[in-house]
Amino acid sequence: MSRYFLSHALVEVGFVTIIVSLFSVVFDIVGLLMRPKGVTIENAQVASLLVNIKYLVISIGTYLIFYIRYQYMVRHSDKEGD
Repeated sequence: MSRYFLSHALVEVGFVTIIVSLFSVVFDIVGLLMRPKGVTIENAQVASLLVNIKYLVISIGTYLIFYIRYQYMVRHSDKEGD
């Protein structure tokens, strides 16, 4: 039974990670859009945005893996009678 709780906890942590990564991407985009017209875009700002998008994609993939695994465990435990 503890493996179900662990899988469910990993799904919840993955969801929180997606939210945090999404906020990072949004803040980077807002920072790029709100800059004054005379200020050029620095390479570090673009690199930060790309890294945050990469972490968002990794977070979504990890969440999906744990969610699918959790759903698989729940459905097969019902069939086996656990």
